[in-house]
Amino acid sequence: MATRDLTFESAREAFRYDPDSGMLYRRHGERERVGTARSHGYLLVSFGNKTYKVQRVAWLLMYGDWPGGTIKYVNGIKTDNRRVNLRCRTHEQAELTLAEAASAQLVGVLSEGDRWVAVVPYDETLLRIGPFDTHAAAHDAYATAVSTALRWERRRPA
Repeated sequence: MATRDLTFESAREAFRYDPDSGMLYRRHGERERVGTARSHGYLLVSFGNKTYKVQRVAWLLMYGDWPGGTIKYVNGIKTDNRRVNLRCRTHEQAELTLAEAASAQLVGVLSEGDRWVAVVPYDETLLRIGPFDTHAAAHDAYATAVSTALRWERRRPA
């Protein structure tokens, strides 16, 4: 069987995307939600003997073209494919964000445009706190959240 690439036209024929819920459905069965979670956390869907990340198919259906970079999840949850949660970053933008965080040497803070968010790892996802106007304010929120979580963890019965 020949491999068939997913184009905007073929995606519209094969899938329906709900931007409010982030769900992707096959057209031949309106209630058949698609997307299989893999160990890396992303949802995947097959089309024409190829596998695609659901967030990239959602982007294709929303904007009519493949994303020009990496899809970033605003809330850090890789299965939350709602329109409001997806951002496209070029490789250069992603590297700049990493360089900014590394140069600031403050853990738990990411830039989001001209604002900052604190992110706390929890159960293989990142909890998002913010946004804040300054890097320092976001880091303070991160430190408070981690400190609170540690106090709670110590009080929890074994």
